[in-house]
Order: sequence, then structure tokens, then C-alpha cells
Amino acid sequence: MTRPIPVILYCLLLGFIMGVLGYIYDLNNRYAELKRYTATLLELELEDAFVAYRQFNQDAVQHAIFFASVPLVERALQESEPRVINQLAGFMGRFAQLYGRYSQVRLLDANGFEVIRFDRSSASSDEVLRAQILQDKSSRDYIQRAKALPAGSVYVGPLTPNQENGELVEPHEATFRVVAPIDTADGTRLGYFVLNARAGDFLSTVARNLLPEVTDYDLILFDDRLGTWRFSQEEWFYSSTAVDHEPTGDTVNFAVTLASDTESGNSQKVEEVGRMGLANLEANTAVHIATDFVQDINFLIKIPVDAWNVYQTASVDSLNSQRMVTILSRALSASLLLAMATLLYIKRLKAKHQEHKELSRKIESDHLTGVLSRAGLDARLERFGTSDGQNRPSLALCVLDIDHFKAINDQYGHSTGDMVLVQLAKLLNGELRDTDLFARWGGEEFLIVLHGVSPQVAYKVAERYRRVVEQFTFTGEAGGALKITLSLGVAMFNSGLFEDAFTAADQALYKAKNAGRNQVCLHEQGVSLQSIGLGDTLPNLEVLTDRGTLRLREYMGTSWLVLFSHPKDFTPVCTTELAVVARRAKDWEVRNTKVIALSVDGLGAHQQWKDDIQALAGCAVDYPIIADTELDLAKLFDMLPEDAYITNERTVEEAQTVRGVFIFAPDARLQASLMYPMSVGRNFDDITRLLDALQARWRDSDSAAKR
Repeated sequence: MTRPIPVILYCLLLGFIMGVLGYIYDLNNRYAELKRYTATLLELELEDAFVAYRQFNQDAVQHAIFFASVPLVERALQESEPRVINQLAGFMGRFAQLYGRYSQVRLLDANGFEVIRFDRSSASSDEVLRAQILQDKSSRDYIQRAKALPAGSVYVGPLTPNQENGELVEPHEATFRVVAPIDTADGTRLGYFVLNARAGDFLSTVARNLLPEVTDYDLILFDDRLGTWRFSQEEWFYSSTAVDHEPTGDTVNFAVTLASDTESGNSQKVEEVGRMGLANLEANTAVHIATDFVQDINFLIKIPVDAWNVYQTASVDSLNSQRMVTILSRALSASLLLAMATLLYIKRLKAKHQEHKELSRKIESDHLTGVLSRAGLDARLERFGTSDGQNRPSLALCVLDIDHFKAINDQYGHSTGDMVLVQLAKLLNGELRDTDLFARWGGEEFLIVLHGVSPQVAYKVAERYRRVVEQFTFTGEAGGALKITLSLGVAMFNSGLFEDAFTAADQALYKAKNAGRNQVCLHEQGVSLQSIGLGDTLPNLEVLTDRGTLRLREYMGTSWLVLFSHPKDFTPVCTTELAVVARRAKDWEVRNTKVIALSVDGLGAHQQWKDDIQALAGCAVDYPIIADTELDLAKLFDMLPEDAYITNERTVEEAQTVRGVFIFAPDARLQASLMYPMSVGRNFDDITRLLDALQARWRDSDSAAKR
């Protein structure tokens, strides 16, 4: 019966394992969810920043358009009078001071030479200075692009580092330029108004606020055509070529791509510029803006693993203990429910099985004696395949009948007769093996099916049954003692069919009764009670040896063969005999004789036995040893004693085969056999003397046949 405690412990262990696995799964999910959340957060933040950056661009465009439309600017470029230029410079200086987002506010003539320029003294300063040394910017890309613009257009340049006198400003200052051409009414190009927007300050604010909980990461804006910007350690670094933005093993990476609503190299029409309230611009004025915005803006955020682990711990691991307790408690609760359900199912299953077993026992068992009934015997015989007609000579059937049982019923009564039947069944049951079948056929008649026996063994077993019953004292109803005897008929399953075997055994039973009762009769049709005798031919049996599978006739060939058996490996007498046979190898060779041994132990024991003999006796055993674990050869050569039928309490090793020596001539006929008790050793000098005599007679008979 299954005990509930192991089931509960097993289910709790299963629940604990599932809980741990569930916690690991939940933790991995939360880690993955944190990455998804972080990726979404970064994308939303960058989208908002992109919108603000576009607005930043639009504001700079409107400021440039405003200045390009101021009449004072046109006068300063046309008249070039110092008074007008200084007046415009004052206006531009106040504008540059007011809008700290611009690092430079410049007015250039039509050739691209600076007329007025205001510089912010440093990236971190609010002080604005008017440049005294003006530069020629005619070769710069943004001036060349602006020269090609039609009237009423504005050019917005890409994000680049600021340059002065052809050299990059260190540290890199992220800047985009807005260029508004200044044209007269008749279309004459007078110059350009240029704003250098301090995009780095704006982008630094964006970079610092992407992940407030993470203090160490790189934000990379990359484009194969315009170069790459990387924000790290509170500074921007610029590379004119694209850097490697593939993920690396020591960082946690997030890639974000934002689609622009413009295409590189195309013009965008911006309507209603005047709605910003700028002076001198009419509402609904159409302005064309040429941009160097790429179609997609790519970002890569690289977070060092250490920084990510700190962020992950703060975001996820703080709830680990609580989550583990919750998940484990749920898993253990579920495992307890599973244990209860399992125990209930097992209980019901066992009850059902017990009911089925009890019903089968009632159907298959005889109600009086408890042995098999006819129906039970039929069901068990199906396991031996006695209904398919296959030849199974290792099955034997014993039909036994109590002699003069009617007289017992008449003299002592049917109650005593029933008691005798019960005692007889119990007595014979103790003599059976688990593989044998015992059934009550009807009245005082019983059947026993013996498995794996030869006719000789079956006959001896039946004889033992007869003697056991003859010697037993039965008890009647009044406590009186009485004796009974049995008559038994034995037959083999030669055809493989139970009906044929029963008919033969029944005929043998009546023969035993007619012969005077209290005896065993073997149905001898197709059965020989004799083992291999003198003059019989050795069957070409296939045997399993420590040197592989051999056939006896093929092994001996044209030589003489001496087969000697041993009851058990490793016994002192057997060990000595094997060593003697091995040392006499020359004696066997000069007599054209091969030797082979037999023992009931398995191959592993044989090989170890040979190794022990070689180590102890100093000679190698180079002849094969047969592993007769099923006693097939022992039965064939009649090397078993009368009680060799093995009951449940005994093993094959306890069969105690006798010591036999069998000598075969080259024609495979048995010339001599010697039998020794199990505990007595053999005299090999006498065996070789016998072999010499047999060979001499063989040579004489062979010579006579030739004459």
C-alpha cells in the first residue's frame, strides 16, 4: 500500500522545484520586461526630444527669416556705411544676448565674407562679443548650398562641430546653421543672415534626462553620410565617419530609429510662418526650407553592464524576496492539493484493483482448496501459448487422482473428504515453483503443469509428489488420522496443445491405476526415458561458452572429445581439476583429443575463475567452459540427482549436479561415461588410461573394417 507521507513529500519537493523554476522564470520575465520598458521609455523620450528639436529648428528658421526681412539689414549691405552697420550691429548684439541658444549671429555679404559677427565667449558663458576679425566663409558648404537657393528660401544645415579658421573647435560644439538669403525686390542677392544654433546644450539636456536612474551611459547619434556624435561623460565627441554601433559584450544596448518627415536634399514648404507674430511678415507667407535632415535618425544607447546591474537591482531585485515567497507559497499550496488528489486517486485505483483481483480470484480459484479452478488454469495456460499448436516439449502435465477417494467419503463422510482435499492441496503447493500451475480439475482429480522440465525430470517430480503424499498423515473431521495414496499420469506437451497433453496424461493415469495404483506412469509416445547412452550420437548442440557460442560437433571436428562437468565454480576440488586438465594439454594433444568443461555458473564467473586458476596454479586454462545456467546439458546427460527439480526455495546453483566425464569418438558416438558424487574428485590418470584403451579398440575396429 502506498504510504501518504512519501507521496506528500514527493509532491512538496516537486512543488518546491516548480516554485524555484517559476521564480527564475518570473525573474527572467521581469528582467526582460525591464528591458522592454526601458526601450519604450527611451523611444518615447527621444521622440519627444525629436519634436522639440524640430521646433528648435523652426524657431531658428523664423528668426533668420525675420532678420533677412528687416530693411536695416538691406541698407547695411547696400550702403556699407559704418553708422548703418553699427546701428544694425547693436540690434544684432541685443538679439544675440537675448537668445542664448545661438553661439554665433552673423551677417555675410553676397560673396560670403562676414560683415558683422557676434560670438558667445564660451559654451558655458552668456557673454556675447562682437568679432573684430572677420572671416571669409565663401568656401563653406552651408554658403555654397545657400547660394543655390532661390529667393524666399532658407537653408537648414546638418548637425556638425563648429569650425573657426578651418579648425574644429575643441571641445566639440554641436551646431547646426540656419542661412537666410537676403534679396532685393528685383531678386538681387545682397548677402546672407546666418545663425549658429547651440544644439549641443539642447542635446545634452536630452541625453542627461533619458534615464535619470542611470548615471553612466553613452548616447550615440550616427549616420554614415554626416558622421557620428557621441555624448559621454557630459561631453559631445564627433567623428567624421560612422563608428561601430554594433552591440558589444560589456554593455547593454538599446537602438532607436526615428523616422523624419523630410527627405534628404528635398525642399519643405512651411506655411503660415507669420502666425509666429514676427514683424514685417505677412500671414500665410510661403517659405521654402532646404534641409540636410536625413530620412531616419538613428540613436544607440550603450549602458555599461555594471551600471545596468545597479539599475536592474534597484528596479527589479528589490522585490525578489517578496516575489519568491509568493511564488513558492503558491507552488507548495498547489503541490499539497496535487498530493491530496494523487492520494485520493491511488486509493480509488487500489480499491478498484482490489475488487478486480478479488473477483478474478473468485473466478479463477477453487472455492474449497484455493488452488486454480478450470477457468483459472485456462487463463494461465494462455501465457505458455498452449493454444497455438507450437511444439513446447519443456512443458509437462501431471494428472493425479486420490486412490479410493469414494471409500473415504463413504467411511468418514464428505466433510472429512473435503478436509483431505484441502490438506492435499496445501501439501503439494509447498512442493511447487512459482512457474508451475496447480489446479483442481474436479472431485479428487488435480492437474499440475511443470515448466522447463524434461520427461525424466517430470517423471521424478511426480514420483516425489507420490512419496510425499504417501508419507503424510492426514487428519479427519473427528481428529482421526488417515493415510491416502496417489496415482499419477505424466505427459509432455509434444504437440503444444493442452488437449493433446491432457489426453496422453489421462491415459497414463488409467494405466497407473490398472497397474495397482499408488504409482506414476509416464506416457512414453515420442518420449525416451533414457539420456544419452553408450553408442548414442552427440547432438550438434549450440552452447554458450566463455569463448563465444559453439556447436559441439563442429568444435570437436575429427578429434576425440572429453566433456567433464563441474557442479560449481571456484570450489577447491573443481579448481584443482581444471588446473590438472590444463597442465595435461600435451597429453590431450598427442591423443588427438579436445576437452571442454561444463558448469552451471554464468560467463562472468567462468572468466574470473580462469583468471584465479592462472594466478594461483601458474597455468592458463585455454579450453572453453560451457555456461549451463538453465541445466539443459545437465538434464540431457542425466547429471542431476533425483530431486534436481528446483522448487521456490532453491536456486540453480543448489541443484548440485554430479561430476560427469563423457568420452566421444570422432564419429560423435559416446564411448564411455563416468559419474562421480559431487564431493569426490576425479582421477585423470584413470581417465587417460580409459581414453587410451578406447582409442586402441577404435583403431583395431577401424583396421578390421578396412580389411
